Amino acid sequence: MRRRKYIVIPVFVLVFLAVLCLIFAPSGDSGDTVEGGSGFNVNVPDPTAVQLEESKRDAYEKQQARQERDRRMLSLSDLAGRLLEGKEQADSVSTPNGSIRQSADTYESITKQLENFYETPQERAGSLEEKVDELSLRLEEAEAENRRAESRERMMEQSYRMAAKYLNTQPEATPWEATEEEKPEPVPVSRVETGTTSALEQPMTDSAFVASLAVERNYGFNTAVGSGYRMGMNTIPACISESQTLEQGGRVKLRLLEPLQAGSITVPANSLVTGTADIRGERLDILVSSIEYAGNIIPVQLATYDIDGQRGIFVPGSESRTAVKEVAGDVSQSMGGSISFAGSAGQQVAMDLTRGVLQGGTRFISRRVKAVRVKLKAGYKVLLVTKKQ
Repeated sequence: MRRRKYIVIPVFVLVFLAVLCLIFAPSGDSGDTVEGGSGFNVNVPDPTAVQLEESKRDAYEKQQARQERDRRMLSLSDLAGRLLEGKEQADSVSTPNGSIRQSADTYESITKQLENFYETPQERAGSLEEKVDELSLRLEEAEAENRRAESRERMMEQSYRMAAKYLNTQPEATPWEATEEEKPEPVPVSRVETGTTSALEQPMTDSAFVASLAVERNYGFNTAVGSGYRMGMNTIPACISESQTLEQGGRVKLRLLEPLQAGSITVPANSLVTGTADIRGERLDILVSSIEYAGNIIPVQLATYDIDGQRGIFVPGSESRTAVKEVAGDVSQSMGGSISFAGSAGQQVAMDLTRGVLQGGTRFISRRVKAVRVKLKAGYKVLLVTKKQ
């Protein structure tokens, strides 16, 4: 038994080692092996093999080309099927006339297929040509309408000119321009001074004479030291005669508070003097060019000064009101200037009349809105100064 064990055990060991060698021995086939891969296939599919299109337009064009190619291939396959069917039918026909006829039909069919194969669709080009023709026709119609409108406008302008030439019988008024020779020479104006008319000794009572002797006096000499000189006034006080609202170029009524001397004529106090308003910024300047008194027209040049010594009456906030009124006037003037419609001659005349009425109304409203108004209160004191001292 011991000898058998020594024989059987080595046999089993050898068999076990042979099986292990067969299992773990490397295979001689290296078709799927890669260098450095330890017997495994390390190739990974490349995801960038199929590139995306840059734009949808390119993708649509390629898809359309692909469909066109598939259509052509389908037509070729149909052609091949028809050729095979024609060949079978030719083989089945026994008469020579039938085979010739079949060949002619096949030739015609092939020719038609080839013509359709290489023919490009013209539907889109035809639609584009139709659109171009339509747009050209519309452009010509618009140009013709513009020419007709211009001719109508020229005709209306000529008719207006002829009407103004033959129907307007009033002569054109020429603005009167005063020259230097026509302007009257202004009269110097001054304030009426009331002074002492006599320097003779005035009669005194006894009590006044005794009181004057009691005062200490120097009878030795006469001196001018300490005597005062009275400076004359170069202004004439006046005031606003009545409360009034003025615009540019309006009339202002002034009332003299003291008499004035205009040349050889003395105008008493409380006389009315009329001046012209001139709005400049925040100052209202009043210019007096003539005075009427006792039926006489006295040409003068008097300017108005405020009690602060500045020329013109101070009007606070007039500049801001002027700016606001100008903006409102521009807005009102721009209204109603874009009305236009085309039609017959009657409609054209109605359009012109409507446009003229609207423009005149907006112009009137704009002038009324832009006008700057200043309100003067009665009794406001001013100073009149002559320009030539």
